Amino acid sequence: KNPERAALVIECSYQNTGIAISVVLSIYTSDQQMEALGVPFAYTGAQAFILGIYCLAAWKAGWTYAPKNVSLWAMISENYETSSENTTNYERAKEESVDKCNVESRDSLRDSEVGVVTK
Repeated sequence: KNPERAALVIECSYQNTGIAISVVLSIYTSDQQMEALGVPFAYTGAQAFILGIYCLAAWKAGWTYAPKNVSLWAMISENYETSSENTTNYERAKEESVDKCNVESRDSLRDSEVGVVTK
């Protein structure tokens, strides 16, 4: 659910900016348009900055399909979109993460059985 919520936050923000620009362009004349467009454009600049931070925070909080343990470049360049047609990078990364946890749990259990102390 969290990836869908994060996408909804981003979509609603950008949609409202487009509505504001459309309203300004349809209501005001050419001289007034330039002055009135300052408000939605200022909002768009602030929005881009704030949503950039939000996107990074959502990714690191695990609210996106991109695993939070991949590099920033991998998160941006890879496709983590889900699809019923094929195995996605998200599903592969999730499986790898589960496999890694299973191996670590197995190794930890084995070490505790033979008396090995790990830090």
